[in-house]
Amino acid sequence: MSKNGTLKNGSIVIVEDDDDQRSNYENLLTRRLYTVHAFATKAEALDHLSRHRPDLLILDIILGSDYDGGFELYSEAVRFHEGLPVLFLTDRDGEFDKVWGLKIGAWDYQSKPISMEFLAAKVATLMMLAHNQSRPSNNAHTELVRGDLVLNTLSRHVAWAGVPVLNLTVTEFNMLHALVLHPGNVITYDQFAKVTHSTVIEKNTISAHIKNLKRKIKVSAPHFNGIGSEYGLGYRWKV
Repeated sequence: MSKNGTLKNGSIVIVEDDDDQRSNYENLLTRRLYTVHAFATKAEALDHLSRHRPDLLILDIILGSDYDGGFELYSEAVRFHEGLPVLFLTDRDGEFDKVWGLKIGAWDYQSKPISMEFLAAKVATLMMLAHNQSRPSNNAHTELVRGDLVLNTLSRHVAWAGVPVLNLTVTEFNMLHALVLHPGNVITYDQFAKVTHSTVIEKNTISAHIKNLKRKIKVSAPHFNGIGSEYGLGYRWKV
């Protein structure tokens, strides 16, 4: 683990198994006044992440002999921290890997080698986006407002233009929350499976939940058209 300090620009966790690269990233970002915690293994990183949420996670994908270690680590980390911003920084630059990284929630995906100047600029941009996202217009912890929709995670109350949306199941509420938390982003079938705690991803089942969710919202908002389908991928909340 890296040094601790009283740094002001936010906290970053780096997971990189190459000692030299990890040290270079850590030193760069510490000089830029971030609080940095750097780890070589998935187990060390998960132990830290189970107790602390960083502002940004920077992950290599290949961790030692674990070819998909970074992907697996992020999938586990978001169980602790929903919507955790992540930058995949890796030697794996194939299109399939990039698409998969973005599908599971990557905010960015960069191939090595990377210049330190470019990395610093990329991190600054991602940190700014993360900080902006963490400041919605109402209560950041309990209430989300998306146009006419208001969703309260504490009371589990949903309303459209002041009219309650009634009889949502726990699964439907959780899926709606996932959609409105990141408007415009595709929520994949894999992500919905995690939200609904499904061990098997059944696209037809998820589609049926979405259909029921739309139907119940339309009772309060007959012209509702806020959930869009992305063929073969999942669904998005329209911006």
